[in-house]
Amino acid sequence: MSKKKRDYYEVLGINKDATQKEIKKAFRKLAMKYHPDRNKSPDAENKFKEIQEAYSVLHDEEKREKYDKWGFDGPNMEGFSFGGNGFSGFGDFFDMFMDGFSGFGSFGRKSNRRSRKRRQRGRDIEVRIKLDLKTAVKGTTREIKFMRDVPCPDCDGTGAQNAKDVKTCDKCGGRGKVQYQASSGGGLFGQVFSIRTCPKCGGTGQMIANKCRKCDGEGTIQEEKKLSITVPPGVNTGNYKEIPGMGDLPARDAMPGNLLLLFQVKPHPYFERDGMSISSTIKIPFTKAIIGGKESVRTLEGTATIDIPSGTQSGTVLRLRNKGVPSVNNPKVKGNHYITVEVDIPRYKKLSRKARELVDQLDEEIPSIDNTK
Repeated sequence: MSKKKRDYYEVLGINKDATQKEIKKAFRKLAMKYHPDRNKSPDAENKFKEIQEAYSVLHDEEKREKYDKWGFDGPNMEGFSFGGNGFSGFGDFFDMFMDGFSGFGSFGRKSNRRSRKRRQRGRDIEVRIKLDLKTAVKGTTREIKFMRDVPCPDCDGTGAQNAKDVKTCDKCGGRGKVQYQASSGGGLFGQVFSIRTCPKCGGTGQMIANKCRKCDGEGTIQEEKKLSITVPPGVNTGNYKEIPGMGDLPARDAMPGNLLLLFQVKPHPYFERDGMSISSTIKIPFTKAIIGGKESVRTLEGTATIDIPSGTQSGTVLRLRNKGVPSVNNPKVKGNHYITVEVDIPRYKKLSRKARELVDQLDEEIPSIDNTK
């Protein structure tokens, strides 16, 4: 009975939200510890293979995404079960194999273009911008600070103490890829080959003899970045703004990631927001509810006056047009402010003698209501 595989994140001793830098660092540490040339324990070779397999999946973003969704079936969605032995040092045969297959753009059509190495892209950085309701409605400018990865200035991003310390990877021959033997399901097509990222160098094709003292061999350092940003009027929780090119820059020739500004609007103690609409509640005396009149109310823009119709009941909703939140895409378009009216009826015993007499007179004048009909 085959031994149950361990979770790849568990193998490398990392969290599931680990960055590529953390994955690479964990792999290097474990690979050095369990490499068969250094570790002579009986289980070192198996552990080293397990570490290689975990790294080859988690270091590849596409395979990692499949693994996170479908587990161990994810990285091998094509139906191949990969063997545990990696092949390197194929020389001309490796080049011939790559040339023979990279020329096919699709089935039945051959292209003369050689495969090009995909340009590395930096990680996106998320910064949360907390705003109170009135600031979110009006818009503002903010100075923000955040940390981003940039190439180390001492080693120019190589991770080595000097140029002589950068060596060609002896597993992949500097190609960054290794060839693995694989068998199709059921052996229908016999033995086939799979080209995968080299687990020893992580696809760089290079190994570092002496690490750069400033970046400890990572090739990048963190720098503090200051930026003035504009918050448009009308933003809400869940809205975001993307600033291209302000994310991590993992290498000189890499494509930088983006900066994502995630807006979070705090609840207001008086106003409630629903999209572009604002709502609030006011209390009016029962006399004004009967007679009608004007009432001053709070809005996002200050104080406004509304008309209270005669005979207004508790729960009546009045509307102030264009006193709500502006559209984040078109600030000239505004929502409405809805005001719920509560009629304040005082307790009879708390009224003055004169007030009670007036209420009694009013009660005699107002027609009674027959609730039995």
